[in-house]
Amino acid sequence: MAQKPRALRYYSSPRFGLCTGTIDIYNDNSYAYESGCEETSHISFGKWRLSNDTVYFTPFNNKTFKLIDTVITSDKGDDSVSVVVFDKYNVNVTHKIDLQNLLLGDPRLLDDRFSDTSYVTQQFPQDADSIVLFSLERIFEQNFRYVVGNNKKFIVKLNIPSEWLMHPTSDWNIISDFGAIKRADGNLETFTPNFWEKQVFVREKKSVAAESPE
Repeated sequence: MAQKPRALRYYSSPRFGLCTGTIDIYNDNSYAYESGCEETSHISFGKWRLSNDTVYFTPFNNKTFKLIDTVITSDKGDDSVSVVVFDKYNVNVTHKIDLQNLLLGDPRLLDDRFSDTSYVTQQFPQDADSIVLFSLERIFEQNFRYVVGNNKKFIVKLNIPSEWLMHPTSDWNIISDFGAIKRADGNLETFTPNFWEKQVFVREKKSVAAESPE
């Protein structure tokens, strides 16, 4: 298994008292960005590069990003259908995903939201027609629906780390490429045009073990 990259976090001061943002910069040249106000969460992730004192961030295309690594099914089990989801490092992230089922003959999605983090597997009725990774469909605007058939168990492995699954209610941040000046104090200051205003992202002091762009 690949070694998990280390991250250095930068966070912005709250705007209007409610809106915040974070940028996690990984030492494999990937990054994750989240911003939100109150109950909203907007995420994106991609690659970063450094040129002189400027860090450039280029997000992946969420509609074409290969999110699912593998889906393993089994017809062995009891009278229910179980689903478990792992990140790319085999961390169980089932509790971070809004899973739903589609019943036979019923075009409506039945909201069986899984929010109890004490469990690592989501159970569905045996008559479920399809299993839907609903929150991931919303974020990536792709189809993540799997026909149940005779299957009793689904094991889904993702191509992203667990930390990138911020909230089940997150959506994709429409911000395109953006840049940030690395200041003398070690903090990052974004610049226009892709940020509607300049923001300073402060380096989190606790992340001393992580590598930063230098």
